[in-house]
Amino acid sequence: MPAAASGIFTEGFLIAIKAMVGVHHSIYPTVPPQGIYFEALVERAFKRTKTPFTIIEAGGRNQPRHDLLVEDHRISLKTETGAVTHRERITITKLCTTEREPWDAPTLIARVLEHLARYDIILMLRAIWDDPLIHYQLLEIPVENLRLIETAVFAPVGRPAEKLGSRYCSWRRRLISCSF
Repeated sequence: MPAAASGIFTEGFLIAIKAMVGVHHSIYPTVPPQGIYFEALVERAFKRTKTPFTIIEAGGRNQPRHDLLVEDHRISLKTETGAVTHRERITITKLCTTEREPWDAPTLIARVLEHLARYDIILMLRAIWDDPLIHYQLLEIPVENLRLIETAVFAPVGRPAEKLGSRYCSWRRRLISCSF
C-alpha cells in the first residue's frame, strides 16, 4: 500500500524548484542538476517558500545521514539523470554502500534497513532525455516502501552469478526490483 505524501513539497516549492532548474539550464543547457547542485536547488527552493523560522538545514556532504532537514523531516536527495533513464522505471543506483563483507542477503538487507532508518523521505529528480529536450520528474519516494526489502527473497543473478537480485512487493502497482 503506498504511503501518503509528506505534505512538505507544496505547490510553492514545486514552482520554485521548476524555476531554479530553469536557471540552472540557462547556464548548463545540456546538463541536468545532480549531486550537490540538486541539493543546493532543493535547499534554496525550501528557503524561498517556507514560512519564516522554519528549520531548514543541510545535513552535510558525503556523510552517512540525511541531505536536508526540513521541519523535522530527514530528506535524502537522489537523482537519475543518465541518457538511458526510463520514463516508467525508477533506478536508484546508489541507495547505500554495501561493499563490505559478508556478501549474503541477510547482511545486505540489514545494511539497507539501517541506512533507510536515517531518512523519512527520499526526493528524486529524474531527467528523461528526449533530444533535444530534457523532461523532468520530481518524485517523493516513501521510505516505508523501500523497507519492504526485508520481505524479499534473493538469489544469484547475472553471468557469472556475481550479484544477488530479487523482485519484491508492489508500489503503485509496480514491482520493485533490487540487486547488490
